[in-house]
Parts: sequence; C-alpha cells; structure tokens
Amino acid sequence: EPRHLQLLADLEESNIFFLIAGKKQYSAPTDHGLCIKPNKVKNEAKELRLLCAEDEQTRICWMTAFRLLKYGMLLYQNYRIPQQRKALLSPFATPVRSVSENSLVAMDFSGQTGRVIENPAEAQSAALEEGQAWQMLLYQNYRIPQQRKALLSPFATPVRSVSENSLVAMDFSGQTGRVIENPAEAQSAALEEGHAWRKRSMRMNILGSQSPLHPSTLSTVIHRTQHWFHGRITREESHRIIKQQGLVDGLFLLRDSQSNPKAFVLTLCHHQKIKNFQILPFEDEGQTFFTLDDGNTKFSDLIQLVDFYQLNKGVLPCKLKHHCIRVAL
Repeated sequence: EPRHLQLLADLEESNIFFLIAGKKQYSAPTDHGLCIKPNKVKNEAKELRLLCAEDEQTRICWMTAFRLLKYGMLLYQNYRIPQQRKALLSPFATPVRSVSENSLVAMDFSGQTGRVIENPAEAQSAALEEGQAWQMLLYQNYRIPQQRKALLSPFATPVRSVSENSLVAMDFSGQTGRVIENPAEAQSAALEEGHAWRKRSMRMNILGSQSPLHPSTLSTVIHRTQHWFHGRITREESHRIIKQQGLVDGLFLLRDSQSNPKAFVLTLCHHQKIKNFQILPFEDEGQTFFTLDDGNTKFSDLIQLVDFYQLNKGVLPCKLKHHCIRVAL
C-alpha cells in the first residue's frame, strides 16, 4: 500500500552509477549493482544507496529508467527542437511550443539553440506575442466570408480551453487533454467552441448576468476543469487524500479555501509531511491575479500558477511533481 512506501533518494539531487566489485566490497548478492550518490556526499559510504539486480540486462533496464526519470524532459525537448524549427519555417505553420502536451514550458528560439524561459515576466510577454502571431496567422490564411462575418459579430471571439496568455488549441474530449497541432482541425475546433460560447453568452445576457466571456470570470473558473483541483473539500479531507495516495515528494492538489471564499489552498507533500499554502487573489490595474508570495510572482489564473511551480520551486519546499487524482469513495 502507498503508506508503506519509503523515500529512497531524490534523483534531482543525486547521480546514478554502475557499481563495480559490489559483491566483494559491499557483500552484494550479485555483481550487477547500482549506486545512488547524493551530490552533497563526498566520501561518506553510509550516505550511498546501493541496489542490486539479478542480471546485467535487468541492471541496464533500471539504469535506463533512472536516466529517463532524471533527464527525460530534457531529452524530449532536444528531440522536439528540430521538428518545431521545421514546422515554424513551413508556410502553414502554427506556433508550436517546445514542450510535451502535459507540461507547458515557454521557449525562446531567437538564438541558434532553444532555451527555456524561466523568468515569469519574460515568459508571459513571449506568450502574448505568440498568441498574437497565432491569431494573425489564422486570420490571414484561413478566413472565408462566412467566418469573417462570424468573427466580426459582437459575441464571436472564440475562447480556447486554455489560459488567456497561452493561446494553444486544446481538445478535452478524451480523458486527458491534447494539443491540436493540425491548423485545419484547430480552426474547426475554435469555430465550434466560439458558437457554443456565443449561445451561452446570449442566454446569460438575457437573464441579466455577466457574460461568461468576461476575462475576470474566465480566470476564476477555468481551473475547475483540471484534475488537480478538488473543489470544496476540507483541510482534513485533503490530507487524507494525499496520505491515501502515498506520501511522495511533490504530490499536490488545489482546493477552495475555507477561511477566504476568494482564495485557494495548495496542499503539498514534502519529506513525508503535508503542508498548506494559501493562494491569494489581488488586483493590479483593474485585473485580478493570483499569488503564493504576496505578489512577487503573479499569475492570471491557477493553471499558469501550477505550470510555473512544476518547473520552478520558488517559495515552495519542492516542485509540484504529481497531481493528486480524485478518488471515488
């Protein structure tokens, strides 16, 4: 069961080595050993984590798994860069992010090689420029008279299933979301979604309520479609869910705050302890933002906040690594 699991080592702060003469030196059952060595350790043998495989093939499989876990995202990004450069140079290319579909990472290709943009302000600026390029490209290459008439109507702006500052076409028809990279499919999805939002907006306006296309409304509800958001649960329930799924570093969930109806709470596991961090809203120049560090780092919605802290530790004790899924009881 998950509660019986015990943390062996943090691979982000360790290196993996093949073990030579482990049977003779460390009394290992076989000579096919592995060693996990923390970076801070110099010569202390007691800090080493020694593992042993039954044969050489099994040891190679374990070493490959460790490498993929530690460097998998970097390897994937290096693989995607040539493909993305080729796509960007094609006449019908749409802006493609240098990331996997499940982890949105801002990239800069202005130099000879791509680089990850870690500065939140620079990443937000790059996302805005990319969104404008996306809209202009669709408008220039795929407009037809009927679509032009629809796009110029009062309720015609299609809202994509993503945060406002990263305009990427998404498909949530399956169990998990995927990025729509085909331009024709992306245009069709945008038109269908636009029609659906226009109908809902007209109904809401007839009833005298605020339009669902209003940016402030969208930023406060878009996170409710995410698997890591658990809604109105208590502090005790969030702790119980995390304990049930295992006290693993980086396991997290988000929920509504019980003390502040406009705030949210990030519940995070680190070193087998569960900690809570309040996410507070605040207004800046008429726009609502969310922050974990009193406004030093601010985000227009919770999706951007989670994406950022999956890549950067920031004020948290560790990065967000595994979201806590909802468990039916």
